[in-house]
Amino acid sequence: MRQVRVVKQPPYAVGSVDRALRVIMLLQERDDVRLAEVADLLGASPSTAHRILSTLVYRGFAEQDSSHRYRLGPRLQGSRRDADQLDVLLRSHLTTLRDETGATVSALALEGRSARILHTVVATRGHHISERTGTTLPAVEASAGKALLAHLSRADLHALLTGRHAALQGEGITPGRLEALEAELARVREEGVAYNLRRTEADLVAVGCAVPTRARAPWLGLAVSLPAVEGDAVRDPRLHAALWEVALRLARDLDAGSQPDSA
Repeated sequence: MRQVRVVKQPPYAVGSVDRALRVIMLLQERDDVRLAEVADLLGASPSTAHRILSTLVYRGFAEQDSSHRYRLGPRLQGSRRDADQLDVLLRSHLTTLRDETGATVSALALEGRSARILHTVVATRGHHISERTGTTLPAVEASAGKALLAHLSRADLHALLTGRHAALQGEGITPGRLEALEAELARVREEGVAYNLRRTEADLVAVGCAVPTRARAPWLGLAVSLPAVEGDAVRDPRLHAALWEVALRLARDLDAGSQPDSA
């Protein structure tokens, strides 16, 4: 009979690492958790629990939804095979979009108040924009972030941007900025695209849209980034058409759970 080896906690265990791992284990056991539950598990203050969760979100091991609940992040969701398949799918469609536009293109996912860049395909000519995979941007400033925020209900949008967690992180939004954002999101819903005009980087502009999946609410966005000197190009209807064509094809593949055609 095989003996079970009992592993004891090492005397040199690093407390902060141990707490982070305990939070990950909790996220694996439940569909989602609230900040208060994590604080109770750790026997720590809400601010300490929040710092740990924020770090896990930043590294992609957790993510926060519009109701302020935390769940497993993209680094831990599903199997490695699923993640590899998504990466292949994104690379294929983004390469097509890059080739059609000549610009740097990215896929982003909404994580709480941030938009994380899941994959980037860099332009091969002209002014280069650096590889930014893994970077997080404020969703209210990023083009694809705003395209995804436009799909939230008004109540969820307000909870996300003005709730207790936003205040705790020092990321609350002023009433005037919220009103302007809501007007902008209304335009995004009407036109189907959102803009980032030097909001995240002084020398960059971008246009983005949400990938209109049917199997679940839109969670993925695409963005085309250009040097600010080419700022007028982000409003070109031909660029919008190329962006939307690829977004629709990607949505069909995601809904079907299929790999891109070899062609």
